[in-house]
Amino acid sequence: MKSINAGPITLNVDFEVDSVVLAPAFVWVSPWKILGAHYGAQIIPTFGNTSVLAALRTETDFGVDTDESQFGVGDLYVKPVWLGWDGGHYSAAAGYGFYAPIGKYNNGDPHNIGLGFWTLKFQLATA
Repeated sequence: MKSINAGPITLNVDFEVDSVVLAPAFVWVSPWKILGAHYGAQIIPTFGNTSVLAALRTETDFGVDTDESQFGVGDLYVKPVWLGWDGGHYSAAAGYGFYAPIGKYNNGDPHNIGLGFWTLKFQLATA
């Protein structure tokens, strides 16, 4: 618990924010080759639970508190292009995907599960 001095009054502030997300990944690798690479695709739906616990109290224990929790569907990740090259001593991959804002989002709401906007993602990897 933290204390804040507001003039002659001391306020005790306590808060806790928890977020748990489940994101199962579904991957498909085709038998096709594009530019010499194996072609694949991926989709990842997300499900989340946010929990907010907050309390604001004076030294005489007068104050307010809240304890709220919400479960819902989060944003959806789709990777329609995933190319992978494999050689004797290397592996390389390139991909393009995006996040679709289907999760709950309201500006200023602490229980948001989504981000509220589209996001593009370009990916390169090698080993």
